[in-house]
Formats: sequence, C-alpha cells, structure tokens
Amino acid sequence: MRATDLERISQDYAEVAENLGTLEDTKEKMMRRLDDLNDRVKETKRKYEQHKVLEKYEMQENEAGVKMGWAAYKESDQKYQEAVKVRIINWLRW
Repeated sequence: MRATDLERISQDYAEVAENLGTLEDTKEKMMRRLDDLNDRVKETKRKYEQHKVLEKYEMQENEAGVKMGWAAYKESDQKYQEAVKVRIINWLRW
C-alpha cells in the first residue's frame, strides 16, 4: 500500500469514528426523548382513566337525581290522591 492510500484509509476511519460518536449522541438523545414521551403517554393514560371514572360517577349521580325526582313525585302524587279521596269521602258524608 502506498502512503496516500494509508492516509485516505486513516481519514476514512477518523470520519467513521466521528460519525459513530455523533450517532451515539443522537441515539442517547432520542432514547431520553422516548423516555419522556413514554412518561407523557403513561400520564395521559392515567388522566384518561381518572376521567372515565369521574364520568361514570357523574352518570350515576345524574341517574340517582332522576330516580329521587321520580320518587318525590310519586310520594307527592300519592299524598295528593289520598287527600282527594279523604275530601271526596267527607263530602259524600255530608
């Protein structure tokens, strides 16, 4: 081999070594970024699950409110019907 060939090979090797170092740095940055993104995904999933639970409780609360409303209506209507019956009976006794 000639000296120029050795110099070229040496330069190529140095270039490859430098590129390899740059690639390693880039890889490390990307892995850290990926870890950050994974953490954000986990946090988003956790918040989503909490939201689903809260939404479920809100639905149950709404259903309970409707049931309570109907129960109050039925109780009130029953008392009204009983009062009407009593008035009719009293009126018929006259």
